[in-house]
Amino acid sequence: MYPSEVKERKKLNSTHILILVVVIALGYLAFSPSENKVKEADGLVIATSTAEIVSVGEYTYSFDGVDWLFEDQGENYLGIPVSIVRIKFDNFKRNDIDISVLPYRLGLYSGDCRVIEKGEALTKARCLYSGTASELAVYLEGDIVLVKSRVVSEGSSDNDEPMITLLEINLNEVVQ
Repeated sequence: MYPSEVKERKKLNSTHILILVVVIALGYLAFSPSENKVKEADGLVIATSTAEIVSVGEYTYSFDGVDWLFEDQGENYLGIPVSIVRIKFDNFKRNDIDISVLPYRLGLYSGDCRVIEKGEALTKARCLYSGTASELAVYLEGDIVLVKSRVVSEGSSDNDEPMITLLEINLNEVVQ
């Protein structure tokens, strides 16, 4: 290898390392706990709920809340704005040991998505477009986290439509 080729390879390696450091730093900023309840970065909106602790047998599970991740996907073929909606456990631990848990994808939803008043749920979100909303709620029942959904029309009572279970997450099975 010629000296110029060695210099070029070192330069490329340095560039790759710099890019990796920037990506890690951005990931930390996007998913680290914050005193703000809502954060926004490049079409990704993150909103958090409150802390929870669950004991199951010899294990204690805890998380500081559930983060909603709304990722803008532009418009669909009909010109309707759409977002990918995910949830992620914030600061998930088993027996006080930090565990990295990937987000759970809930689907692609139409309209403007945002966190709403939670009521009895851990947290709720609504994606609204043209008078129709997809409402999503996260509940904790024992050691099961349930994500439920329903479609509501403008002017209807929240209690008119029953919520349907979209996802069940058994806390015992998050960590194997």
